[in-house]
Amino acid sequence: MFPPFLHTEKPKKYPVIISPQSGVIHENLGFPKVINCKALMYSDFDGVFWFSSDSSVETNSSFPVFYNYTNEINADEIKMTASLVFKKVSDEDLSKNYTCKRHTVTGGLNVTISLSQKPRPSYVPLALGIVSIVLVTVLTVVIYVKFKITITLLLRDTLGCHSSTSDEKSYDAFLMCYKSDTDAGLNEDDRMCLESVLEERLGYSLCLYDHNVLPGKAVAEAVLDCIEQSRTVLLVPSSPDTGPGSGLLSAIHAALVEWQTRLVFIKTEKTEVLRSGSFPEALQILSGAGACVTWKGMRSMPPSSPFWKQLCYHLPAPQHSLNQHKQKVWSRTGEGDEGNHGITCETLFTVEAKHSGNYSSGSNCFLYLHVVARSSVGCSTAEESSVVLERDKGGMVPCPGLNCSNNKEVIWYKRYTPVSLEDRESCVDETGRLHLCKVYKQDTSVFFCDRKIIDQGLTWTLRRAVNVTAAPEPPSDPPRVYKPYGIETHEVELGHSYTLVCEASFITEKTLSVGWYMNYGGNLEKRTLLPMEEQKKEEMGLTHTKVSRDAIIEKVTLQHLNHTYTCIAKNSVGNSTGTIKLKKKIKVHLPSLVGYPFASLLLISGLGIILHVKWLEIQLIYRSRVQHGKHDKDEKEFDVFLSFVWSPSTDLEGVLTLSVQEGPHEEACLSSMDLRNNEEGKSTLEVLLPRVLEDQWGYRLCLLERDVLPGGAYTNDVVLAIRRSQMLICVLSADYLSNSNALFVLESGVQALLQNTALKLLLIWTTRDSAALIQPDPPLPALVKRALKVLPSLDWSSGKTARTTSSFWRSLRKAMPSQRVNMVSLMQGQLTD
Repeated sequence: MFPPFLHTEKPKKYPVIISPQSGVIHENLGFPKVINCKALMYSDFDGVFWFSSDSSVETNSSFPVFYNYTNEINADEIKMTASLVFKKVSDEDLSKNYTCKRHTVTGGLNVTISLSQKPRPSYVPLALGIVSIVLVTVLTVVIYVKFKITITLLLRDTLGCHSSTSDEKSYDAFLMCYKSDTDAGLNEDDRMCLESVLEERLGYSLCLYDHNVLPGKAVAEAVLDCIEQSRTVLLVPSSPDTGPGSGLLSAIHAALVEWQTRLVFIKTEKTEVLRSGSFPEALQILSGAGACVTWKGMRSMPPSSPFWKQLCYHLPAPQHSLNQHKQKVWSRTGEGDEGNHGITCETLFTVEAKHSGNYSSGSNCFLYLHVVARSSVGCSTAEESSVVLERDKGGMVPCPGLNCSNNKEVIWYKRYTPVSLEDRESCVDETGRLHLCKVYKQDTSVFFCDRKIIDQGLTWTLRRAVNVTAAPEPPSDPPRVYKPYGIETHEVELGHSYTLVCEASFITEKTLSVGWYMNYGGNLEKRTLLPMEEQKKEEMGLTHTKVSRDAIIEKVTLQHLNHTYTCIAKNSVGNSTGTIKLKKKIKVHLPSLVGYPFASLLLISGLGIILHVKWLEIQLIYRSRVQHGKHDKDEKEFDVFLSFVWSPSTDLEGVLTLSVQEGPHEEACLSSMDLRNNEEGKSTLEVLLPRVLEDQWGYRLCLLERDVLPGGAYTNDVVLAIRRSQMLICVLSADYLSNSNALFVLESGVQALLQNTALKLLLIWTTRDSAALIQPDPPLPALVKRALKVLPSLDWSSGKTARTTSSFWRSLRKAMPSQRVNMVSLMQGQLTD
């Protein structure tokens, strides 16, 4: 026997539209656009066509909008493409819906799209980027302009970012004073402060006219020599004249140009505006050729004042920092050189016994240093190691221990320079003492006297040091208080401590006194001394001393605000004062000042983000729940457009005839009727709802299968039905959410609601979790998904109790339009037509 022949049935294939999906396509106005509708077919009788809102799209290419199609046959399937062509997208095209319909022997399936104008590109990020770049550039320029001097000095002097090439100059600057014809020049105290700070604090090597240019040498020649040996010329107006005078100014201009020497011009506040005729012509030329720095008297004296920063900015880096690597170093050799790093030449240090030993510098320089106790060299006394000389007068410097030795031949050095080589009048008498015919302020230094001694047949050079102080003349002016300057008002916080700071400048002498006094009620005659800290002294060069003293108020009270506080600086000539008034400080709470604006900014930003993300939902909530537009009843034909999808289990034979009832028994009748029908299993909400709305409540319904003539475009019929109805009710079920035509009705209703119409939209859920349980293909449009969450809705379930069902009908009755369509006027309008 032969085995039976098995027939295998091939799985049935159904036509499907691949693309596009229903939705909105964004496009620019005035540009061409082609939309391809692609479908898979399995029969020669199947086809794909394009329809607009009110008619079919022509295939004639002469029309602004037309379509053409192509077929591609592969085995048992046909790939069909219908291309919808817009020559230029217009405003009219945006107002229409276009539907790609698939007509097959098994039925039709539609895909509906609409065109929307593309949102204009946002230039906000580009604008923010440009603004940020501009702000960063402006901020960088502002910071550079404001802190240019500080940045330059930091790079040059602190980090050493400067040229290390030496120009073989002997001095950093030639400080040249000229006579000022007005009282705008610097006085002697100001010049002394200028010189001392430049030399002692800032480390500049200065060529000074009263030091390096002495009588006996031609002034013009000496000045030109100083300019040639200096890297910068510093012109200082003087009153009275202490320099070569303004007659040499025209001569040095040519020298500055020839040697390319930098020029810095110091002026006072009274000479900031140089006008033609006010100063010599040569001075005007020089002031325009170089940099200018303004001296502001007492405010410029502190080393921390802006004047010194500006001056250092225009001056080159101190020469010693450039030539430091060229200085000679004496290195210890032989025994005991462990841990010895050498001694730099021209460096002062205190000798000790451990420094004894052999030293060498290079290959040809050797010496032996032997450190001995002071008592072993004779009868020297401590007083001989220091001497005080009065400036601008002659003085004598003794050599310690010289009287205990027979050798009176002495060589004197000022630091590392032989005194005999200095261009000054000096001599050594027969006793070995050094006579200075005129003492200068620069003579405050260490002098060394060398003499030869013989010990055990060896000749030694015995060197002794003398500290010489060139004391200034007794002061002729009282001190100057520059902090506080005059009368100042300071803000204080009640209940806190406060420190009163006083700073004054003195010409160096023994009598220096600064004190704080409290004036009761501001009366200067009623004062008392305040508790103060120890006064602090700080040398400001050779002639000036800065004295500061603080007084602390432990706890500021309201009584302290009624008094004034005076700082008095005294010397042997007189005194000067500075006064402070206290004022209550208005507290500014930084957390509140910063926190409130920041919190407001965060709140506004958060609201903006929420509005941007949830704007569609907010519009739907407002238009469906808050906005109550007024219908033009003459333009409406229906009270309600009812949209639902028949469920497969619906039994159309189990229909009841309802009697029209009004009054309190109406809801009870509906509830009992619903229960009866459920028991028989012959009625669902899709059957019950139209009869209640029309027969029981008297509303005029629009049902697509009943009130719309067949043969028209489905999309156009839906849009017109929605426009002609006061309200749209959608009965949502699993079948409804899976039906593309029904979803198109819901989506069109949402769009109509967003277009400022007075349409009311109500959702009735037959199963609340329908949307979560099903996975429709294609998925729900994004607009529908978001609308389902916020639109007004009611829940219906035929299995609930009579009380619950009664509540449903009561809620539905409240949601219905308050006024019905006027049937008389509607019939008259139809008869007129």
